[in-house]
Amino acid sequence: MLIPGLLGTGRSFTADGKQFWVANRGRDTVTVVDAVRGGVVADLQVGEGPSKVVMSPDGRTGV
Repeated sequence: MLIPGLLGTGRSFTADGKQFWVANRGRDTVTVVDAVRGGVVADLQVGEGPSKVVMSPDGRTGV
């Protein structure tokens, strides 16, 4: 699936596979994408220059 304008440096799926989170280094955001329906769920403002996303063991939190 391609989402226009979404170029990330690091990606991680949630444990259930329903979402994936993408680190956007140039925008200082993490984008949450609905992997089932397609499309952006949220753009989360984070600290400067995120390079990757790692999901917690329970799949509920991205760090």
